[in-house]
Amino acid sequence: MAARILVVDDDLNGRTGLGRILEKLGYEVTVAESGDQALSLLHEASFNLVVTDLKMVGANGIEVLRAVKQSHPDTETILLTAYGTIESAVEAMKFDAYDYLTKPVVNHRRVRDRQGTCGPRHSCRQSPRRRPLRDRQLRRVA
Repeated sequence: MAARILVVDDDLNGRTGLGRILEKLGYEVTVAESGDQALSLLHEASFNLVVTDLKMVGANGIEVLRAVKQSHPDTETILLTAYGTIESAVEAMKFDAYDYLTKPVVNHRRVRDRQGTCGPRHSCRQSPRRRPLRDRQLRRVA
């Protein structure tokens, strides 16, 4: 069974582009055009990984992250943003985001590289080499 990834972005090109690339890599991808739609999907199904935009109308990426951690604590979440700030990176860290990436994500390679041990045919498990977000990302945002 393929790992299930939820891609959440209010930008049509962003969500469909990333979704297509992940599908070509063998993942089962579901896309949501808003945080509110993602919250509904999270009540209906579970995912191995959630990749969400930070700034969206309605529920934002932090709200999606919080909902994921409350209802599916083993699901990793990656936040994407074109508006990276130290404050939003710290908030993501507080809610245990797996990663915090600034857009554009070059060829979506950075998202793929951060899937830890999440292969197309495996559940996503935390990589033993995973470093805490605060050690990896805060310098990049500053």
